[in-house]
Amino acid sequence: MKKSNLLIGILIIGLITAIVAYKIAYKPHKTIQEQKIEYSGKASDLLPKIQIAPEKWQNNIVAIQGIITSIDKNGVMINGNTYCQFLNNKELIKTNINNTVTIKGRIIGYDDLLEELKLDQAIIYIK
Repeated sequence: MKKSNLLIGILIIGLITAIVAYKIAYKPHKTIQEQKIEYSGKASDLLPKIQIAPEKWQNNIVAIQGIITSIDKNGVMINGNTYCQFLNNKELIKTNINNTVTIKGRIIGYDDLLEELKLDQAIIYIK
């Protein structure tokens, strides 16, 4: 009798542990809209900060303001040195060259050879 109660207790604890682990492992990711902004301001003011310590800024969420200098099928270039790849290409409809925009995105890297900052999951940000 004691062995069967012990076995049932171990199975229940194992099942609860498996359910909790599953919930933690498959928790939905926060969207870019929900994430906290680490920097908000002009793109031209952010670039010198990143050039000093690019690894510090990796994966940070920023909201940068600048002028669109070029557009391609996946994103836009701001101020000629910040490429923003959009989360959704429908955002491109809202953009035109020479428009001033604020874009929220995640920093994925800085190319010191081209002196170009790269953001992904970008969205047009309206406060």
